[in-house]
Amino acid sequence: DWSSDVCSSDLVDNNFALENYKSKEGLFLKPATRDIFGYLGDNWDAYEQPYDPKGKPTPAQKKRVIDFARLLTKGTDEEFRTQAPAFLNIPQMAHYMALTVWLSTLDSILGMGQNYYVYLNPKSNQFELLPWDLDHSFGQFVMAGTQEQREGLSILQPWQGQVRFLEIGRAHV
Repeated sequence: DWSSDVCSSDLVDNNFALENYKSKEGLFLKPATRDIFGYLGDNWDAYEQPYDPKGKPTPAQKKRVIDFARLLTKGTDEEFRTQAPAFLNIPQMAHYMALTVWLSTLDSILGMGQNYYVYLNPKSNQFELLPWDLDHSFGQFVMAGTQEQREGLSILQPWQGQVRFLEIGRAHV
């Protein structure tokens, strides 16, 4: 039980997990990095701040994050395509991305690399993305260019800059 480690202002906690996933054993991360699942080495300490775990990760959960980061960063496109389904719930990721793109919420994984959760589901051992803080949806995030630029976003590459997780994931889904 890691409820005492969860910040009281967070609504995504072990009660949320129990209600939605029927388990308190998963790991919630609240990334604040544009380089999601970028490989930072084999020492978990490097992942603490940019991944902001909501609770105390087990050694197996830490290893899972690092292994997926290594695959994404150091693996070939083909290795990612063949091995990603073991790490990532692909249908759930496709739904998440479709909703995020449709909402044009750039204060998210598409722009600032924040305002979402990553859940490591203990039943599947796969990562799932959950939306969070959608108050700048429908192109209302003024830090992401002019209104005309936001209206002209590509549906095929709606994120800003290079984000390997999204680029390689787009080819898979």
